Amino acid sequence: MLMSPKIYDNFLDPQDFIKLKNYLVGPKFEWYYRDYIAYEGEKEVGMQFTHFIYIDDRPSSRHYDFLKPVLNKIRPGSLRRIKANLIPRTPVQRRHPFHQDYDYAFEGSKTAILHLNTCDGKTIFKGGKDIDTVENRMIIFPTDTWHSGTSTTNTPYRMLINFCWY
Repeated sequence: MLMSPKIYDNFLDPQDFIKLKNYLVGPKFEWYYRDYIAYEGEKEVGMQFTHFIYIDDRPSSRHYDFLKPVLNKIRPGSLRRIKANLIPRTPVQRRHPFHQDYDYAFEGSKTAILHLNTCDGKTIFKGGKDIDTVENRMIIFPTDTWHSGTSTTNTPYRMLINFCWY
């Protein structure tokens, strides 16, 4: 049975959200080119810029402390990964392949997507609904849920932060 994702609009206090968003688009935050977003079979699909902030049970970026307002709200027991994604605009909206953030989930493991800008991009749940990309919107769902995203056509990029924890 598909569990409905939980949607929280205006997730962060406005001051914390603006500070976080401006930091990620500012000159101190590094974005790294990745020549794929997800796999479709064995084929890599799409391109994006990413920044792994937390991986392999430890912070992997000097920017980790900047996420304290989000972490204080979600209160993870044990973090698995935090990754910022910046997906450039495309001439037509492209849906990326469905994927699971982890194909094995510990009891109670969660994924959250914090949208950092408003655009026509979407988060899509397999067998479920499409959720619009609205800035400061947080979507929380079980980590092994099949989902995908799309590119945007009406802004320069779609930017979000993905959190996985249990």
